[in-house]
Amino acid sequence: MARKNNGGPDISPAPVILRSEAVTSMPFLLVGTAPLIVNAWSAKAINMIRDKQTKEARTARSAKNPEADFEAAKYRSASQWEGVPAHGLKGAFVEGSRFVGSSKDMNMTVLKAALRVIADCPVTNLLRIYSPEPARMREDKVRVGLGAAKTVDLRYRPEYWPWFLKVTVQFPTVMFSTDQIADLVRAAGSFNGFCEWRPGSPVSRPGSFGTFGIADEAITRAFEAEYDVRVEVAA
Repeated sequence: MARKNNGGPDISPAPVILRSEAVTSMPFLLVGTAPLIVNAWSAKAINMIRDKQTKEARTARSAKNPEADFEAAKYRSASQWEGVPAHGLKGAFVEGSRFVGSSKDMNMTVLKAALRVIADCPVTNLLRIYSPEPARMREDKVRVGLGAAKTVDLRYRPEYWPWFLKVTVQFPTVMFSTDQIADLVRAAGSFNGFCEWRPGSPVSRPGSFGTFGIADEAITRAFEAEYDVRVEVAA
């Protein structure tokens, strides 16, 4: 709302208008170089947390259903295709800055605000996973609890292999070049990875899953023919 200075001239600050050329979109086809493991929060897990926080009476645990747990761990869009969180991939790109150059602009704080990864489904903020094979059900042993109370449990999660993501990154051209963004994506894919058991995992079990690279023109053209999806090759 405009402010007046005791009936004088309008002293409201002028709106900030970015030139259209100040922000650019850069498309990539990411190709997995290791299997991708995903682990969405299930409705069952969310309900258990809600019941605990609202002091609801605890119900007896039901028998484990591996197939149901496997399906519940998938990320699904509003149209029910399977995907991964766009913000999670952005986080992988941001963490990739640890491995790129020494530019003062190429750091996590700046990149968190400057980068955008455009979701294929805005409602769920998901990117679609493309794979010629359906997800495989993994059975993994995990440790849950704290200290001496830790116990071993089994988790059932989807694994995709091979896999592709069609990604569009938006960034300010006044701060970064396309070459810098491409280097950032390559570093993130090689050294940080994405989703569960990735090399750069800060808290959970680090592994060698979820790594990726930028597809070359031959792979991109084959992908387009297979999935009838157009991808522009990043410079």
